[in-house]
Amino acid sequence: MNKKIAKALLTIGLPVYFINKGIKKDKEYIIFNYSSYPSYYADNTLKGTNYTILINLYCISNIEQYKTNILKTMREYGFNGGNSEPTHTESDSNGNLIYNTAITFKGFLRAD
Repeated sequence: MNKKIAKALLTIGLPVYFINKGIKKDKEYIIFNYSSYPSYYADNTLKGTNYTILINLYCISNIEQYKTNILKTMREYGFNGGNSEPTHTESDSNGNLIYNTAITFKGFLRAD
């Protein structure tokens, strides 16, 4: 799932990181994380896994454009949903204002 999410998000044009917010070399970037849970079993064998994906968009401008691109791209890559939380402001390590928007999606992978 990690590679599938990263592949989709890299098309947005911002640096993409898995979990690690400590890497703040860029003023604008995307961080993602996910949780998983079994989807269904057949014959006592796991047949698929559901995922809840959390994406945090950190940017200093063009919030709506980036958010729209993320929603569109993730859906094109087969992810469902795209629930966006209200944008919050934070300060970077230099005290500059940065916007943080959280977006959640649902995903599924069939067990092979």
